[in-house]
Amino acid sequence: GLSRLDGGREPAVAFDHAIPAVAGGRDQQRNPHPELRDRVAELLGQIQVFADTHGNAIHLFERDCSVQRRHQKVVEVSPAVGLAATIRQSLAEAAIRLAREGGYFNARTIEFLVDVDPGGWYFIEVNPRIQVEHTVTEMVTGIDIVKEQIRVAAGLPLSFTQNDVKITGHSIECRINAECPDKFTPSPGTITAFNPPGGLGIRVE
Repeated sequence: GLSRLDGGREPAVAFDHAIPAVAGGRDQQRNPHPELRDRVAELLGQIQVFADTHGNAIHLFERDCSVQRRHQKVVEVSPAVGLAATIRQSLAEAAIRLAREGGYFNARTIEFLVDVDPGGWYFIEVNPRIQVEHTVTEMVTGIDIVKEQIRVAAGLPLSFTQNDVKITGHSIECRINAECPDKFTPSPGTITAFNPPGGLGIRVE
């Protein structure tokens, strides 16, 4: 559930308000705060960061996860189209600083919102794990994130520096969800046929 949280409202109150929305299965596609429509962020994104136990910390640029339904990501893109270079740099620097000062190591994802006001962005959370959408980052950087995780977990330093990280082209990930076609609610079942896409640059996870 989602609940608006203003400066004068206690988080506990907002939490108590959000829980019944989940328990009651209220339609999460409806905007519970239409008065905030003009303040909707133009981009929901992530910065992929990597740190080792040798003092190295780098970023692998950003992913745009703005396309969602029922607050679930359905399309992820890297790099984010239309993101100003100054904002990209600011986000990357903040993500690395957070990783260092938070004592994180290995793969971490820093999530943020970019506001409609030029240059405005807001921190959301840190995901201290690899994510489904890490593949789009691998495709544009050529870096095997899972392999690098294993190296760092074994106590080895990162095998690349920030200057080694370059973006080539664009990558898009589309998630396939098992849902009821009438209500669009989760509805797993037996897979009776599977015809995966193929071709140059296509990846199926």
